[in-house]
Amino acid sequence: MVIFFNSERVDMVMLYGVAEGNARLASFPNDAIPCVRTCTSVVQHLRDLGIFKPQTYDRDRERTERILQSEEQILEHAEEEPNISTRRLAAEVGVSQFLVHRTFQEQGLHPYNIEKVQALEPSDLPCRVSNLLRMVVTAMSSTP
Repeated sequence: MVIFFNSERVDMVMLYGVAEGNARLASFPNDAIPCVRTCTSVVQHLRDLGIFKPQTYDRDRERTERILQSEEQILEHAEEEPNISTRRLAAEVGVSQFLVHRTFQEQGLHPYNIEKVQALEPSDLPCRVSNLLRMVVTAMSSTP
């Protein structure tokens, strides 16, 4: 992600104004950056907040009671049905998939399904040895 200085953002807004709101025309035609979306988002951010600096005062706020309850429900559902997909879990609890992933990450859980893998049993050994011997005999007899 490219970080622009405030002076560059001011230039973007001024070019946006000169271009009469045409972000494509205001997107510094000789440079690869900033793109059209960058110009538009800088102008929109300035319109919404009146400042260029990103909003940082709310980032570490406490979670609401509703989110805490949702996280508890997510963990309960995951414990009851460990093979449930994150999409289905989010739909059942009524939250976003992002919240399910974030909850799993914070709890050290993994959002993937456990797959059962075939394993060799001790009783498989004689059968496998006979199959191997048959393959060796077949290979030896077909070689000129």
